[in-house]
Amino acid sequence: RYPLLVIEDKIEISKKIPADKVKTARKLDPQVPDEIKKNALYYYVDERLESIIFCREEGRLYKIKIGKIENIEHKMKVLMALMNLIKDRGVEVEYIDVRFDEPVFKQVQAKTKTGENDSTGD
Repeated sequence: RYPLLVIEDKIEISKKIPADKVKTARKLDPQVPDEIKKNALYYYVDERLESIIFCREEGRLYKIKIGKIENIEHKMKVLMALMNLIKDRGVEVEYIDVRFDEPVFKQVQAKTKTGENDSTGD
């Protein structure tokens, strides 16, 4: 199984798919744990060869920002630890970012109805 790779380039007849982006995705895919792959929709590799995995779980979409594939084994260990923490806390995330030394995740903001939490009482 090869991952779906999305490339945002202008489509032209006889234009080749950028080989460096394909190579990056092919190097990334074997390192991605099955638990992540089962929810992965596609991989995106930008012009700087930084990768993002777009995922869907229980109807909600989120991104995993991997960055360059250097130190990928370490990034995957950190990612799995973060995923377990997020799951244990029951948090919904917009994205998880393991590109830097200190990984982060952005929690989905709770949506409120108009007038809810309004101190005017109207």
